[in-house]
Amino acid sequence: MGCRIAENKPLQNLRFKLGVAPECHSTRQRCAQGLSAPEVEPALLANSMVGLPVVKSNAPMGAAGAVLGYCAALFNKVGGSQEHASQVINALSRIGAPWSRSIELFEGYRNGETVDEFVSGAAVAIGSEGRIPILITGYDPILHVDKIREIFDAKPVVRQTMLVRIVPQSEASLDVVASLVKGLYTRAQEKGEMPAVWPLFQATTLELRAWEALRAKLGDLWSTINIAVNPFTPRELIEALADQITVAQVAVGEKIDADGTVHLNRIKITGAPVGGTYNLEQYVAGQLLVLPEIPTFILLGPSPTDLPNAANEERVAVVIPHLKTSCKALWSAKGVDGKTAEEVLSMQA
Repeated sequence: MGCRIAENKPLQNLRFKLGVAPECHSTRQRCAQGLSAPEVEPALLANSMVGLPVVKSNAPMGAAGAVLGYCAALFNKVGGSQEHASQVINALSRIGAPWSRSIELFEGYRNGETVDEFVSGAAVAIGSEGRIPILITGYDPILHVDKIREIFDAKPVVRQTMLVRIVPQSEASLDVVASLVKGLYTRAQEKGEMPAVWPLFQATTLELRAWEALRAKLGDLWSTINIAVNPFTPRELIEALADQITVAQVAVGEKIDADGTVHLNRIKITGAPVGGTYNLEQYVAGQLLVLPEIPTFILLGPSPTDLPNAANEERVAVVIPHLKTSCKALWSAKGVDGKTAEEVLSMQA
């Protein structure tokens, strides 16, 4: 039912360039577009329910088709990646959050695990009908290239491609960015398959001329680039980069007013002023109307360490009604009928 919402055109472009056949981005048995689903071995589907190792055939889905998702850092860390993901899913389920099994992993919670161990642990909790659309990092390519390469060299157990958020801070990063993208593409081309991971660039710190320079460096690979924005991304950047914007981050603060005004207070968001505010409904149903395609919405806003997770659960809960209203308005403007919108918002992933 999520077809034509969060389809992720850049990943479709990447698939076409690699000559890889289109594939359904759902585990539901019948595809509305008649595409083949990723193969799932029935005998392995139960593994995630009993704590057995997760392999690609019974792993969560990735970014394509992820309508909504929630950053694991909305909640303070509890245990390892499996336990924490389970706690996040339980909290989201208690508040009736749509797409409660779609979790953006926070690299800052990795704590000594390899990338594969970290993702695999979370995958056990999320299960084969859930999603890990994104692994979010704060890495700048020029400052943290070795850490980024470690992630790009990993083989996380996610069916289809998982995005990795990185944050170029200056034009000096562009050559490294181009090299990383071209290296990933060459590797995927040699294997004749979609890459396990693909970069997601944060559009907040770089000015437009830097993005134009990156476009020139990447050539026809530019059409495969995924860009994330948030409520504090300059409007002119959103308009200029609209074709590549696939992820719209919804900042969850410590308070939200009845009219949808979010108060960050202590919550830190890339590009936002300390204690910044924004109107969620105007951002989702207004500012993002310029996008040609419906993006994946990711709720994020790292918890202060002294904020109990019960309070984090509440700060997410009060945002959900505004998010639903805004999504319906945006989707309607993009031609999604009300019945489909309701069905999509009733799904777990």
